[in-house]
Amino acid sequence: MAVGALPAPVLCGLIAGLLSLYGYIPYIYDTLRGRCRPQRSSWLIWSVPSCVFFYTHVTEGAGASLFFAAVQCVCTVIVFLTSLRWGMGSFLRAPDVCAIGVACIGLALWYWTHDPLIALGLSILVGMSGGVMTVIKAYKRPHTESFGPWVIAAIASTLSLVAVGEMNWVLLAYPAYLWTLRVIIVGAMVLSPYRSPPEVTWGGEFVHAPEGHLRHPAA
Repeated sequence: MAVGALPAPVLCGLIAGLLSLYGYIPYIYDTLRGRCRPQRSSWLIWSVPSCVFFYTHVTEGAGASLFFAAVQCVCTVIVFLTSLRWGMGSFLRAPDVCAIGVACIGLALWYWTHDPLIALGLSILVGMSGGVMTVIKAYKRPHTESFGPWVIAAIASTLSLVAVGEMNWVLLAYPAYLWTLRVIIVGAMVLSPYRSPPEVTWGGEFVHAPEGHLRHPAA
């Protein structure tokens, strides 16, 4: 079947999955090179709901959006594993402990209920608890995040909503949450007062200001 003949939800699902993968690759690369330092507790927490998200899509018989869910699941776990060596943040600081505690409570409730719909709702709650840490980091230390991949991720989340292809709130809930979270993270980086303006070369290309020129928040 030609690409042009694919239904819109299927095409959006494929593009969303490919865009998501395209965004994760430079994010992981920047992490390995030390240019990006993922928040360890956030990515640990996000690994759980991303797996629940994929499981829910499988059990609900999702079609085009399943590829996006699979990419999210695999890549989130990979970023968490790389953050153990190249990330930042402790699992023992009070904010991290609180976020992980909320995640553990959500997982316990999911285990006791055995309800996929409740599991999805709790996984979103878990993801929100992890997202708070990265939003704060993106605002206070924007130089520790890769801006481009987050923008790509937000676009991919938008397309994943279209990929659902129906008003199925079970399938729409998690992509909507991802879109909201990613837009907030991008906004935090853009609005951060600690973000130095880029320098412009003679060729008109934008380059980041040197590390020493970044304004850091007071400790």
